Amino acid sequence: MRMLGPAIAVFLAACAAPPPASTDNLLAASSYAAGMGLRNKGEHEPAIREFDQAIRLKPGDIEAYIDRGQSRRDRGEYELAFADFDAAIRIDPSSARAHVNRGYTRYVMREYDRAIASYDEAIRLGLVGAHFERANAWFDKGDRERAVADFSVALRNDRAHVLDYLGRVKASDRPTDRERALAGFGEAIRLAPQAPDGYYGRGSAWYTWRDYSRALADFAEVIRLDPRHAGAHGGTAWLLSTAPDAAIRDGKRAVGFARRACELSDWQSPYAMQTLAIAYAEANDYAEAVRWMEEAFKFPDFARDAGAGAHERLALFRSGKPYREDAP
Repeated sequence: MRMLGPAIAVFLAACAAPPPASTDNLLAASSYAAGMGLRNKGEHEPAIREFDQAIRLKPGDIEAYIDRGQSRRDRGEYELAFADFDAAIRIDPSSARAHVNRGYTRYVMREYDRAIASYDEAIRLGLVGAHFERANAWFDKGDRERAVADFSVALRNDRAHVLDYLGRVKASDRPTDRERALAGFGEAIRLAPQAPDGYYGRGSAWYTWRDYSRALADFAEVIRLDPRHAGAHGGTAWLLSTAPDAAIRDGKRAVGFARRACELSDWQSPYAMQTLAIAYAEANDYAEAVRWMEEAFKFPDFARDAGAGAHERLALFRSGKPYREDAP
């Protein structure tokens, strides 16, 4: 029997074996992975460049569009983010992930009705996790009944999801109903004792009820579980600076926690800067207090939304006085 020539043998072997992945696809996957790594570290500008490259090499990759859209949203580039989510939906109209991200962008922009419409579509496409997102939109729109219903669905789907439970507590319990609220936070902590969310929610509730010692204890537990939790650092600094009880206040410690909150927010949170200013005032360093309040006012959103209270605090610091919360 005559042997096949080398060229024919190679040809037939190639036909029988699965085709190798194209170089472009491999490079696109590499760029996408690099973009995700950068995005997860909060480095959105280089992440976007990696996603650009992934899309150029593989134009049909909807995940690269969606993740580039998320980075653009986190940079406040909302129209560009919508363009990416819309591109993903054109490629695959059944992409629930694209719809839920479109909804969340509307939610960030406080366009709650349009956010809910996108969440409706994500739920229709089978994304049960969108119930939690839609619940937050209902709540912030002021429809507590629908918020409770959606939080309850989310909780049934994943009982260990502490945020769902806290959301339902937030929506269904009035601030005066401490017993029910505390039971809700306690259940959240029982479901996930190593998650910081339950402690942070309960600490915030203790603060609302002016029980500062218990609030500080819960914030300390949050920081133990998650040393990078900016909210707990900021909350601790605020309490150590402003509590009516002098036995709780400690300006020097407050400055340390407030600076850490600013570091964890990459010095991009004017509210963390305001807390730092308040902490410096409690530590009798009014020059730094004025400096950091003025830095906070350089952020247009803070200048627009912070209200008269922020201006009053700046005036206090300029006159050499600290800011304290009123006694209960």
